[in-house]
Amino acid sequence: FNDLFAPFIAEAGPDLDCISTHLYDAYGTMDHIDETGVSWRTGSNLDAVLDLMEAYEQSTIGKVLPHLISEMGALWTGSGSNDGHHKVVTYFPRHDWQLLCSVTAITMMLMQRADRVAKSVPFIIATAPWHAESFIENGKYAYPFSLYRFNVTGDETWNHPTFMSLYYELWSGAEGERVSMASSDASVLVQAFCSIADQRLTVFVHSLYDGVREVNLEWPLAFVGSLDASAQLSRLKWSGATVEDGAPVITKETLASNAVPSTLTLSARETALLSFTGPSISSACASTDGGLEEELTYHHNTTLQTLPSGGSATYEFDDLRSGPGASLDGTATVRRVVLRLGLGGLLSSYDAASAATEGTLEVFVSGTKVPVDVEAMMAGGRGKLHVRGQDSSFFGALAVPVDAGLMPTAPGAAVPIVVSNTMTGHSIT
Repeated sequence: FNDLFAPFIAEAGPDLDCISTHLYDAYGTMDHIDETGVSWRTGSNLDAVLDLMEAYEQSTIGKVLPHLISEMGALWTGSGSNDGHHKVVTYFPRHDWQLLCSVTAITMMLMQRADRVAKSVPFIIATAPWHAESFIENGKYAYPFSLYRFNVTGDETWNHPTFMSLYYELWSGAEGERVSMASSDASVLVQAFCSIADQRLTVFVHSLYDGVREVNLEWPLAFVGSLDASAQLSRLKWSGATVEDGAPVITKETLASNAVPSTLTLSARETALLSFTGPSISSACASTDGGLEEELTYHHNTTLQTLPSGGSATYEFDDLRSGPGASLDGTATVRRVVLRLGLGGLLSSYDAASAATEGTLEVFVSGTKVPVDVEAMMAGGRGKLHVRGQDSSFFGALAVPVDAGLMPTAPGAAVPIVVSNTMTGHSIT
């Protein structure tokens, strides 16, 4: 960051309209079909990297450059069994599943900063004719980002579909306006959309966990009490019992009408889609909490500050939107506050922090101690850390919920945030 990104932004930033970035989870070799040894970008590292970019831009050039995520998804490193053909891999349905999981997670995480993302493009293409020679040599090879594979046993045309179209099938349900939602578990991603014209509410829930997870669903009482709608549950999941046996599938199940589920059981990295359609949806979406909710993001000017073991640092935020009972415009009320803390350092010290019950990393907001659970507040937790092989260091963002009552009650008041640390050699953003 200090050698490349920082000097580039300092020099070229004032003349840029946006900043282009590629976001990929990097799996193992071309023949790799399990999820061991993955270099994860999804999860806490994605948030930490984009937060760091934004904070540095704000402090250096006085504005946050819009993100143009011109490629995103998954890739496979190493040579594998591709006979020297670049990026041509042995075809496995599991590769399609890995890419589907990665691109879905990245899509949902980017929606959390929708005001700062100009465009995001999944790296999924129709065909790859420039690799036709290698496909003809051996029909087991494929370009893993394609919607279609080359048919070597028939008429040698691109007419053998992969499972990548499931991404578009899944997200075709995201119509209408984005609806306010939140998750208390950083490793469970959630997004929701309401189409008043179609009388439909659609809720997406994606698990970053590598095992089965049960999640609790909480709905506005006004929505549940007046629900007059049919309901359907769709799931994008892996169909087999092992990584070798199965394929990505979307299953669909009709639920009881006029009722909402209180729990969902998600398999590893599954995405569930709840869809409600009926006459009560339009009025519920139009009237809930008076309509629009505004989300504001504040970046601190200090980035990558080393916080020595036993040390502490104070970060002061000025001109925040005021808390409950008062606001800058006299109408808005702060309902939800999250402190994002970028944390980097040695993996061994992270493991010590996540295992400790208290005292390893402490945060005080306006003098009040805020509970911090390092493992639970990092998206993906220990299982989705982006770890550098050179020195076993990591970089990830914690999402720390803060009581809205700790926000200022008068416009322009400062909010001091104190972070104290007993971990060795960490940087804070």
